[in-house]
Amino acid sequence: ARDAGIQVKDIVTAVNGKRISAEDEFREVEAVNPGNEISLTVLRDNKEVELKVIPSRVTRWMLGISCATAILDGVKNNSIASNAGFMKGDEVLEINSIPVTGFSDIRKLVVESKDESCIVTVKRNNTVNLIEIPFKDEKTKEEFLGSLTPFYGLKVDSLVEGFPAEKIGLKPGDRIVSIDEKEIKEWNTLLQMVTTGHGKPMVIEWMRGHERFVSTIEPQKDEKSAAGRIGVKFREKIEVKQYGLSGSCIVGTKKAIINVQRLYLTLKGFFSNRLSTKNVGGFILIAQASYESAKVGFGKLVYFLGILSLQLALLNILPIPVLDGGHLLFLAIERIKGSPVSQRTLSIAQYIGFGLIITLVIYATRNDIMRLLTL
Repeated sequence: ARDAGIQVKDIVTAVNGKRISAEDEFREVEAVNPGNEISLTVLRDNKEVELKVIPSRVTRWMLGISCATAILDGVKNNSIASNAGFMKGDEVLEINSIPVTGFSDIRKLVVESKDESCIVTVKRNNTVNLIEIPFKDEKTKEEFLGSLTPFYGLKVDSLVEGFPAEKIGLKPGDRIVSIDEKEIKEWNTLLQMVTTGHGKPMVIEWMRGHERFVSTIEPQKDEKSAAGRIGVKFREKIEVKQYGLSGSCIVGTKKAIINVQRLYLTLKGFFSNRLSTKNVGGFILIAQASYESAKVGFGKLVYFLGILSLQLALLNILPIPVLDGGHLLFLAIERIKGSPVSQRTLSIAQYIGFGLIITLVIYATRNDIMRLLTL
């Protein structure tokens, strides 16, 4: 990259004359052109500069494991996933109420789904959201999966048949602890040690529950995975959009509608058993989410509190005695009957409504405490 004239802070705007807006678009062209010259257009000091570069052919050494988690490290712009509301940092908890432990589960459940859509339970900043993904055909499913980039950890998600990891007995769910007695804390460290080892045998240590395993493993060269690499690393671009007063009102209204739809999907999911009630949270979860939002910035906190107020307002108009929605229900009954509901009936309904609310609060608080204990 340096030999081709690429400099730090250059912004890549086009590859081979085609405009790009995301890193994965650049990586796709880079990977399929090992040894072939490609043209880069970069923005430098507000001027476009044309550069020629030849990606090096890189053959990977592999253990034959994937540690792809259910946390999203990236979402392709203008894709099915981004348009549905998925964001970087989201953690997929369930798909159609089936728990997910890694990216292989996401792929399996999406591919095998017979429904015209999937209800995906996503955790974002300690809050749980439901996102519905419509699938027209099998191609749409592949496009959706291809638009997601998983975060890689150290817990084995899947194994490649016939590769060294499978041969020494590693299994999905195992957690990599060390290589050559050096503690491994992140996937990139493991990847670097395997790559720079150039196939030399190494001692690998892993945990399966509370049981510890140690074995010697010899990385295998995978010619099929050879890809082009230029040697550049991208810095995440953060864009702040200012809409003005009228534009902010329009965007705010759209966001409010989206969150109303999500609340509807959440309630629908609870009543149809497509969403586990273990995802219900109370005061503790709200406090955690508020804290996470405040860490991002004051604007994020105000936005979160606004959405929270909107959702509580909608819940308040549900036809449950004690809530405002319950009062509206009794007023409607009075209008239809032509006379007020008896005081005894009203009192019984209020007691039942109060009992339901208290039960829900206790259950939600229990869920919050259980989540804290499992951290």
